[in-house]
Amino acid sequence: MTLFKYSIIFAVLAEALSFLSFASPQTGAWLFGIVAVSAIVLTIRRLEHGVMLVFGELVIGSFGRMLEISIGGFEVSIRMALWLAVMLAWGARAAQKRRIEFLHSKLFKPYLALAVILGWGIAWGALRGNELGLVFSDANNYLYFALIFPMYDVLSSSDALRRVGIVITAAMGYLAAKTVILFYIFSHELFGLQDVLYAWSRASHLAEITNVDPTAILSRIFMQSQIWLVFGVFMLLGVLFMSLRAKRSNPNNETEPNVSNKPYGDNKIASAYGLAMTIGLLVLSLAAIIASFSRSFWLAMVIAFVALIIALFVIMPKRIKTIGRFVAITAGTGVLALGLVVVAMQFPIPPSNADADLIKNRAGKFTGEAAVSSRYAQIRPLLESIKNHPVLGAGFGTSVTYQSQDPRVLKNNPDGNYTTTAFELGWLEMWLKIGLLGVGAYLYLLWRILKSGWRIASREKNYFILGALAGLVAVVLTHGVSPYLNHPLGISIVMLVTGLVDKKQDT
Repeated sequence: MTLFKYSIIFAVLAEALSFLSFASPQTGAWLFGIVAVSAIVLTIRRLEHGVMLVFGELVIGSFGRMLEISIGGFEVSIRMALWLAVMLAWGARAAQKRRIEFLHSKLFKPYLALAVILGWGIAWGALRGNELGLVFSDANNYLYFALIFPMYDVLSSSDALRRVGIVITAAMGYLAAKTVILFYIFSHELFGLQDVLYAWSRASHLAEITNVDPTAILSRIFMQSQIWLVFGVFMLLGVLFMSLRAKRSNPNNETEPNVSNKPYGDNKIASAYGLAMTIGLLVLSLAAIIASFSRSFWLAMVIAFVALIIALFVIMPKRIKTIGRFVAITAGTGVLALGLVVVAMQFPIPPSNADADLIKNRAGKFTGEAAVSSRYAQIRPLLESIKNHPVLGAGFGTSVTYQSQDPRVLKNNPDGNYTTTAFELGWLEMWLKIGLLGVGAYLYLLWRILKSGWRIASREKNYFILGALAGLVAVVLTHGVSPYLNHPLGISIVMLVTGLVDKKQDT
């Protein structure tokens, strides 16, 4: 059985255990213990296995609470357990080897600069009298950056990088398929499944399932982990472009040496199968992103795709036809994805009253909704608070009060006044807490990653790397209105791209 199939099985098993823990709470601690111990054993045997588990959980786990246990009133999630297992295994290995590979990376200093600023944000927040619990809650997500040390060790091997990539791709395929299936179920109220699935998704923080239109049986299926689909789509586009270039350069597959020692017919079949898999995953991933009804994703992807096309013209200005074919095929996958969503929405068994116009209306509506108005309402209060400490920031744990129209807020705060330390406007939140120095340090790290990747992509015509860079740009853009770069989901993407671009081996 291939690693891809094993990864799918692990994803199904993980979700089954999560559902069992929800349906039978008394089994939760036992299931958590079994999974945690198994992860520790696998990671001790081979650090690469732990890194695979980390990435797999990130792609399907959203907030990382598929399984969790309460210890002394403190909730420990399976994501925390995996983080600890990998860090301990890596620490023991580094102590034995007496060498930390990432210290010799060309990107170590930008990471170190950001770490210093983050440390300042913690200390400054505590010194300013912010509640220590809020300071920790604000800063603990950034601890995920510590995984750059074991990830860098593992991803420095091209073979390990390929295997980790297979796990991520399989998890993406599973997440996309799950999204489309849930979209179908919640658009048709299939056998009453929506009630228990909604309760499980809410309890495990796996998805936000909300009605799109009160007059229609149609719900958006939004999962925080879908940011991996946004990123992954561009990596798949890189693979797609490489396939088109290979066919263009060698259409009959007869001029290059047969390094695989397989008959040329077999190579053609393998190539066709790989291209079909790539397009299939693209269609499924795009369909899931459409079903998320996330305008943040949609807008960021459009801008990043335009940037990708411009980059292709810069790298190969004479290949207009090839780029044109690539754009046409990409547009075709988008149409197929939209068609898949419409079919899932309007499939007549059981009957549904949803209309495809709801997608168009959603795309063009940027005012009037609670989520949109909540973001607008945060801008002025955040900027007013930022004025107090624009350069150094106000420290972690800093709260701001704003007027919200979100029904969930109004339920507990009828006057609409909402005080919180968490905001949807990611870059403004960073500016508030770690100042221009912190924002500058993060942007400098991202710039160095993009610069290193661009050098590889342009010099070696590595379109996979170019796709990864475009995906990272999409995540950076999304962070402006939906926080990801201060969360393990976005941080892990930054670290993955670091491993892709900061290595000497050919990827």
